[in-house]
Amino acid sequence: MAAPYPNELSPDQRLREARTRLTAGAQDVAQIAYQLGYERPSQFTHEYTRLFAPLRHDLRAQQVPVQTSA
Repeated sequence: MAAPYPNELSPDQRLREARTRLTAGAQDVAQIAYQLGYERPSQFTHEYTRLFAPLRHDLRAQQVPVQTSA
């Protein structure tokens, strides 16, 4: 089954998808915003922080670092 286009998702679904991508950390906020159909990253940031807050840099700070054995 193919992934739906961003405009086929509800606003909440797009924001939840954005949260998944932000926590993965592979892309920056602007890239994710454009991929999910937002015209401006600032529009995305406003909607995201209203629903979830915080953005990725805060989410990364909350992650527990993985320890490797030497």
